[in-house]
Amino acid sequence: MPFQKFYPGIQYNQFQYIFIFINENLNSKKIIPVLSNALGVEVVRHAVGGVGLVGSLMKVTNKGCLVGSNVSREEQEELASLLGVPVCSGTVNKGGQLVSGGILVNDFVGFVGRDCSNTEIGVVQAIFGLQMNQNAVDDMRKAFQDGFL
Repeated sequence: MPFQKFYPGIQYNQFQYIFIFINENLNSKKIIPVLSNALGVEVVRHAVGGVGLVGSLMKVTNKGCLVGSNVSREEQEELASLLGVPVCSGTVNKGGQLVSGGILVNDFVGFVGRDCSNTEIGVVQAIFGLQMNQNAVDDMRKAFQDGFL
C-alpha cells in the first residue's frame, strides 16, 4: 500500500482506512491507548500545515479532502496517499485558512459561510464532488423556513 511508507503500522482494508488523527504534540501514553481501544481504530499523531489541531485545517469526506492553502504540495500528496481520496488546497470565507470552520459537508451536500467567494465555492464543489440539485436545495430551504414558522 502506498501510504505505508508514511505510516507503516496502520491497518488497511480494501474498503476504508481505519484511523484517527490527533495532535502531534499529544504524547500522553494514557490517552492514545484509551482512544484506540474505545474507538477500535489506530491513532496517528500528525500535524497539517504545521498546525497541530488537524481538524481545523482540513475537511475530509469519502470523496475528497480540502486543506488550507498553506499546506505544502508534498504534504497534500502524503495526505492523499494516507486518506485514499483527492486532496486540494483552498480557503473559505474570503481567505480563511481554517477550512473546517467554514464548511459543513458530507458525500451529498455542502454548506459554506456566507462570506465564501464564488471561486471558493467552486473549489468546494469540485473536491467533494457536489452537484447542484435544485430540488434538494428547495426542500432544505422549505424545511428550514418551516422550522421558524
